Amino acid sequence: MQRGGIRLCLLLITVIAASFILELPKQLAIFSSKHGCADLLNSSITPLPGEYEPQCNETVEKVVERVVEVPVIRIVEKEVEKVVEKEVEKIVEKEVEKIVEKIVEKEVEKIVEKEVEKIVEKVVYSNPPVKVFVYDLPSKFHQDFYSHPDATDTPHAAEWWIYQDIIQDPLARDNSVSVRVHSHEEADVFLVPFLASQSFNCDDETQFMHKNFRDVCGSLYKVDDAFQVELRDWLEQQEPWQASGGIDHVMLAVHPMALMSMLSSFTAQCTNLVVDFGFRFSWEASLEKDVVVPYSHLAERLPDALVETATSEAFFENVDTLLFFAGNLQRAGMGRVRNALQDVLKDEPDVRILSGTKEKSLDSAAVDVTTQAIRRSNFLPGVHCPAGDTPSSARLFDAIVNLCVPVVVSDDLEVPFEDQLDLSDALIFVREADAVQPGHLTALLRAVSNEDLLRKKKALAQVRGSFEYADASTRNDSAPAMIWREVAARLPMMRLGMARRNRGMTRREAATHDRLEPGRRFEDGR
Repeated sequence: MQRGGIRLCLLLITVIAASFILELPKQLAIFSSKHGCADLLNSSITPLPGEYEPQCNETVEKVVERVVEVPVIRIVEKEVEKVVEKEVEKIVEKEVEKIVEKIVEKEVEKIVEKEVEKIVEKVVYSNPPVKVFVYDLPSKFHQDFYSHPDATDTPHAAEWWIYQDIIQDPLARDNSVSVRVHSHEEADVFLVPFLASQSFNCDDETQFMHKNFRDVCGSLYKVDDAFQVELRDWLEQQEPWQASGGIDHVMLAVHPMALMSMLSSFTAQCTNLVVDFGFRFSWEASLEKDVVVPYSHLAERLPDALVETATSEAFFENVDTLLFFAGNLQRAGMGRVRNALQDVLKDEPDVRILSGTKEKSLDSAAVDVTTQAIRRSNFLPGVHCPAGDTPSSARLFDAIVNLCVPVVVSDDLEVPFEDQLDLSDALIFVREADAVQPGHLTALLRAVSNEDLLRKKKALAQVRGSFEYADASTRNDSAPAMIWREVAARLPMMRLGMARRNRGMTRREAATHDRLEPGRRFEDGR
């Protein structure tokens, strides 16, 4: 009931009270004619006989005054209180209902969604967490490499975030995929926390992308070879290494050339966390043994608040580029495809090419320019061509976290987590030979309708968290969680490898016909 209803009730109560007051003198007169004025005031005076007499007026007035001042006021107050109480209850009830409706429409839906996610995680990821023993190496092998504020401004900083995630206080981690243990006997795998990518970067100034290279590296400049030798000698003395020969050990080798100078053969039995296999040999690396991990993105991720706009028709209001490329065009080997792409794309009106050089030019301004250009583009190809020496490129992950549909022009690229995620509707793959044909790539992309493009962007929004290292300890879909899930999938092969090693089998591959030594093949006995 609204305020008007309350006023109506109060008016009715007032009318009733007024009627009672108006009727009161008449009733008192009748009473006094029968019992006398004195009785009205509970007096001991003998009642007056006869009709109502004027001298009773004063007595009646006093009685009326007494009745009006106390009982009627109390009656009115009580009735008002009852009405107000009931109406306030109704008002409060209705307001609560409105609030509940809002909660049901929005907040409860979110709560239910989160609970469903937890249930799905328990069902899908019901395996026990991977138990990880982290070797206690001196800080010069890990922490010291990233002590400078700018040290993580590199795509190879993925190694740092993986390490930081696993060493966190267990009480602060809500990530059930992996757990740190402190005894050899409990461990499934052994993490060697040598941050080899930064060690490699600091060994060669031409490899580092920072203008303040020497400040970032400090005393760790040109120590990579010495550190690798020191690490090898130390590991050989460790009981877990001696027991398995490194089969159940995990190495951080995010940079394609990390660990290559001294330890490539030594760590061949380990599970190496890599971005690609461009510099490794088949007896050192494989998809079955090693884990392909994402670079850490340099471009700032698209804020969650902007995702809805980026995946709706509103996105097209700010788009000014069909296709955006950023990176060094002067590449050799597999990277020559970049040069060819530039030749066929340079005259296209809606294609933007932002070429880097070998000069160290990575700073916040350059990253911001790239980030904004990525967000105003439908597609981000070119950068996903081979980086030059190897098939991978950090721009792939810059695109993913900004919901810019990646166009992969690399026949040899390995995309992380393809066994866990369906990326078929999120990425576009184009064969190198097709992409360098004049007009082919732009025609292919212009043929993608707005509806299809938005569907791909929404697909990216669903998976981008799996390529991000931020907040890893609280997310079961973070990049570190995905990586440890990949490691867990390799545990059976690790156990098989150790069993074969314990019985003296040194060959990692099965004794297939083509691998048999001369004289041991069937036809050799004839």
